[in-house]
Amino acid sequence: MKKFIVLMIVAAMLAVTLSVASAAYVSYSTSDYSTILIFHNGTGSSQTVTYNTRPTVGQGGVHVGIYRYQQGSFECESGKQFPYFQDVTAMTSSLPNNRYSYMRVHPIIDYQHVEGNVTYSKSY
Repeated sequence: MKKFIVLMIVAAMLAVTLSVASAAYVSYSTSDYSTILIFHNGTGSSQTVTYNTRPTVGQGGVHVGIYRYQQGSFECESGKQFPYFQDVTAMTSSLPNNRYSYMRVHPIIDYQHVEGNVTYSKSY
């Protein structure tokens, strides 16, 4: 009986503190706005996505942002500029519940060709 109670307490603590994260990366090669990922949060609670990139081709760098699609156009909710060949701290953005969110990239200098990988992890 004592082992069962201890097991229940441990299980309760794990349920409270457990945070699930999935890490991956996606490549981009663009000279304009490009959607590289689509997130759907249907969990009923907000989620977060943390992302970082280091452009390897192009001058100026790249802007990576989380957008929502509303009334026929994309609206940037959060984003960050990542300079060419410089390490920058990662950006964390919220993914509201019951909605699609789009990760989009575009060059900081208009029509400059940029390439690289966006590393991201989604927590929920």
